[in-house]
Amino acid sequence: MIPGQALSTLVVEGDFLPPRNRRKQPLEDYELGGVALNDASQGLQVYEWRGRYVDGSVVLDVPGVVAPVTVLTVPGVTEFSFSFDQNMSPVVAYMLGDGSAHFYWFDSTIPGFTTLDLGSGVRSPRCSLDDKRAVSGVTSGASDVILTYLRDDALYFRAQRDRYATEYKLELPPAFANFNLSRWKLGQFGMGNGLRMLWQLVPDA
Repeated sequence: MIPGQALSTLVVEGDFLPPRNRRKQPLEDYELGGVALNDASQGLQVYEWRGRYVDGSVVLDVPGVVAPVTVLTVPGVTEFSFSFDQNMSPVVAYMLGDGSAHFYWFDSTIPGFTTLDLGSGVRSPRCSLDDKRAVSGVTSGASDVILTYLRDDALYFRAQRDRYATEYKLELPPAFANFNLSRWKLGQFGMGNGLRMLWQLVPDA
């Protein structure tokens, strides 16, 4: 979870933990996960999973270990990010060619997968389970899938514990007081080697 629904007031530099240390590609992503989809019996730090958008579908696999599995079929995806919840159910944040942003996740109250429309103006949707270590609370409720994105000149997030219903605006640290986010997009997002969540900003060419 993000303490106090706020960023640190101090800028803490760090590197993304593997496999999020890879350069983010629009239609390819990597995330740490368990032995199989819907199987968290061995924890969530077993394999580096690969996600690709192939022929209109988001496909996940572990090359040479877990065969490709189609988790979401939707035409017109221009970029996506994926992660897993505490039960190894996939979550996918994606943009469509019409400029709309969406989030696909497992809602235990249905129970089943559902898609959340993130509203107009959203760009660079990213998602990640914040802390995958068992010792930190994956099984005790302390961890969260975090959905984050940009809209206009601001950074926002939603949390799994709220069922993604509440949008929180993240104020930038004082060092970025005059930083115009409308000129940037999100690259990678996830846990860093200092055990803090990191957001990477890249120029919006």
